[in-house]
Amino acid sequence: MGKAASTMLTMSYKDQDEKELRDKLVSKLKQKAEESMASSEKRLKKKQERRKKLHDIADEEDEDSAGDTANDDVRIDFYAWHCNFRHA
Repeated sequence: MGKAASTMLTMSYKDQDEKELRDKLVSKLKQKAEESMASSEKRLKKKQERRKKLHDIADEEDEDSAGDTANDDVRIDFYAWHCNFRHA
């Protein structure tokens, strides 16, 4: 084997090593990006669950206050009827 052939083999080994290192780096970066995405998805799901709970609570309070309003209307109507009854 001549000097030129020896140099080409050495360079190809260097290129192969660089490619392996590059592939490892790319794999690590992909894994890190996937973990980050999974973490973001978990946080997003938790926020959505909290929002849903808050909306459910707000809806329940609206229903409760609607019931209270209905009771207030009945009280007002009874009071009006009672006042009219007394004056009649």
